[in-house]
Amino acid sequence: MNSEDLNLFELIAAAGSLSAVALKLGCDVSTLSRRISQMEQRLGCRLFHRSGRGVSTTAHGETLKRYALQVRELLDQAQGALAALHDTGPATLHLAAQPTIAKLLFGGLYHALRREFPATRIKFTEGLASSILEQINQGEIDAAIMYKPASLNTLHYEPLATERICLITPASFRSERQQWFFENLEDIPLILPGTKHGLRVLVESIAARHDFQPRIVLESDSSIDITLELVRQGCGCTILPLAAVLNDVSQGVLQAFELRDEEIQRTIAFVPGKTLLSAHNAWRVHRVVAIQLGTLVDSGRWPGAASPPGTA
Repeated sequence: MNSEDLNLFELIAAAGSLSAVALKLGCDVSTLSRRISQMEQRLGCRLFHRSGRGVSTTAHGETLKRYALQVRELLDQAQGALAALHDTGPATLHLAAQPTIAKLLFGGLYHALRREFPATRIKFTEGLASSILEQINQGEIDAAIMYKPASLNTLHYEPLATERICLITPASFRSERQQWFFENLEDIPLILPGTKHGLRVLVESIAARHDFQPRIVLESDSSIDITLELVRQGCGCTILPLAAVLNDVSQGVLQAFELRDEEIQRTIAFVPGKTLLSAHNAWRVHRVVAIQLGTLVDSGRWPGAASPPGTA
């Protein structure tokens, strides 16, 4: 006997008529009669007295009615408890992102998360990929939105978008090229972060496939703002997504040349943490992040980014 059997039993007991229930459910009286007979055979007792005026419950049927009511109340309580958990959400929520992603995403994401989890205490952390991955492995953050490094293959992740990268130069930089490809960077003086940084790994790996060593004139493990200030002062050029330099480019203090190679792009990924956040709430967080980031991409407010293949 299952919940459908109990529901059917309750309907017939309340109506006192097989034909009335059959009309309500859109089925044949013979079908209902057969199902009741099967229930009675499984239980080893009669549940209904049958007469020309309809049906009425036997003593066994009255006993089953009491249990059926308890089951229905218990199911209602379970549904209510789950609904309450859905409405309340987690007590705390800690998300991390790399600087460019955090700058573009965190403001709108806060408001979207606040609507989804009105009672949740929200914490945002900005950091480099190595720091974020360490926090994920130590169970300190509930989820991260980050550029997918090679080491992320050991963790579960969901692609959210792809983003192309550009050569960023001082305003005084002059070039007659209409299009830039990675191989054109061989003689360009570059300011890049240290060797553990995901962007540095990407640049060096692609340069190796093009059979040249990038000309790194300065290592800068400082913030993106400091790196851009070094570019403004003519210390060299750098490689970043357009979104990271949009204000400087629009003001004419820096230039951005998109690298046209198909391989020159990074994947922005949602990475669940190793915390006690429930699977349902993790799904809700992922949905909110995906919608917020997708809105930025589709509206053009995340220049250089596109939805990943297969999500359109």
